[in-house]
Amino acid sequence: VGGMGNKVVDINIKKLKDIQEDHVLSAFAEGNGRNKSEGSYYGISRLLKVCSPMYPKGECDRILCIRPEIRRRRKLYDYIRPEEEDQILKAVEDENNNLSYRDRAIGKIAYYTGMRRVDIANLKFENIDTNKEEINFIQQKTGVETNIPFRSVVGNAIVDYIINERPGIDSEYIFLQHKRPFTKLSPDAVANSSYRICKEANIRQEKTRRRGMHIFRHNFITD
Repeated sequence: VGGMGNKVVDINIKKLKDIQEDHVLSAFAEGNGRNKSEGSYYGISRLLKVCSPMYPKGECDRILCIRPEIRRRRKLYDYIRPEEEDQILKAVEDENNNLSYRDRAIGKIAYYTGMRRVDIANLKFENIDTNKEEINFIQQKTGVETNIPFRSVVGNAIVDYIINERPGIDSEYIFLQHKRPFTKLSPDAVANSSYRICKEANIRQEKTRRRGMHIFRHNFITD
């Protein structure tokens, strides 16, 4: 069976040895839905490699050699647009919207430092050096010790959260759950802050758009 335009035609090939180069090339030609056939292309390639020992005369290897190269197409990352960036900053700065002090503090940390959600969740008071104006922590994912300048906009947001909203309990962690037993936030809870920020900023509400904390990290690294 071979491809021809949008049709499938029978070219009456019954054995691997009868497959010729023009048959293979035409099956994956640009006009034959090549972009849609990447999965089939790599699936057929894997099948031929697995079956190769069963064909000692090299039929599978021959076909593998004459197949065209198809570059894997990667989707562009759903980055934050300039207009979205403005709306995000307005949302985290507006004290009269529906965002909590915790959401605004987490949003500013993510935006201005690019920290991962798990590292924000694990952020302790001892990680903040007010004398050197740095945030010092070991990244959970990489184990790398990291020092980030402690911007006043971030520090003020954390102070606002502590004074106005943080439960008054003795905990080494900065960000806590709103309800008892007031444990530290999970990474998923930190990500929820990102969803609420996007909703308040009225951006990325389509189901296909990214709204997780990584959009802030990607934006920070890009900048």
